[in-house]
Amino acid sequence: MSAHSFRYALEYALAKTALAIVPRLRRQTVVRLANISGTVAVFFAREQSRVALANLDIAFGEKKTRVEKVQIVRRSFQTFALTLLDMFWFASDTAKRTRKWVVFGPGYSSLFQERAQICVTAHMGNWEVLGMAFSVFGFPLSSVAAPLANRKIDRLFIEIRKKTGQQILSKHGAVRGMLKTLKGGGRVALVLDQNTKPSAGGIFVDFFGVPAPVSPVVASLALRTGAEIYIGIGLPDVNGRYYSPSLEQIAVPAGGADRQDTERELTVSIMKNIEQLLLKYPEYWLWMYKRWKYIQPGTEASRYPYYAKQLSQRDLAAYENTVKAKPRQPA
Repeated sequence: MSAHSFRYALEYALAKTALAIVPRLRRQTVVRLANISGTVAVFFAREQSRVALANLDIAFGEKKTRVEKVQIVRRSFQTFALTLLDMFWFASDTAKRTRKWVVFGPGYSSLFQERAQICVTAHMGNWEVLGMAFSVFGFPLSSVAAPLANRKIDRLFIEIRKKTGQQILSKHGAVRGMLKTLKGGGRVALVLDQNTKPSAGGIFVDFFGVPAPVSPVVASLALRTGAEIYIGIGLPDVNGRYYSPSLEQIAVPAGGADRQDTERELTVSIMKNIEQLLLKYPEYWLWMYKRWKYIQPGTEASRYPYYAKQLSQRDLAAYENTVKAKPRQPA
């Protein structure tokens, strides 16, 4: 057995063990376990902590002290630990637990309608439980999920997500499924704060003033189908109850003469709204993620965190083709 095979087998065994044990725990125990795990992880996951602090430097600069940033990193680890544990905890008595432990703000009444909608969220709070909750409350989603490297765990998580009626679309080739859902008056959900390289259609958009690649797929789908765009998050309180404090609807402009410009403007608006949520609730975002991993050509590398790198030749060619089609605005 190779090292990779052994690791995947061990990960799957641990996941199955967690699925057998975690749902039996009291809610307060799960929350305490997440807080302890997250605190310990800060000290052992040194590289992830370093990435998180570098990201916070980009986002806040001198507006927050080093001590404040360290506190945000610790809380971010704790939030992510709770998200992982809750994948297993909510897998049992899903509907009952979701109705008790997930609360939507009053603004969500506009989202719970039978019409084409695109629900955008970020790796903030618990995006997994948020998707489950929509289905439990009678408004199932078609969610896009990137496949995990460990296929057995990937299938396990998909089974958990689908228990409430969610339809899971693989990230690869998901556009066709999303178009079909939206044209049928349904709703799709995407997590939109990840790196999408130019070779995969990504465009560079300012995020906290530093260009980062993101997919314009939400803008493209909205313009093609007339679907509404909403941004929402689910944040845990100290007792482990999730609350969605805000719901932002993004105005979709009428298709202009230049579709590419309209898509960019709409994508910029979406990312600006996500940025505002991170400013308001920084302790709940996944700061350990390398959000500024790729340097936009023509932009000073010194503006990026230490882990950033230049585009590959393939992505550089894709980027240059896009620039030739539409000149880039100065960063």
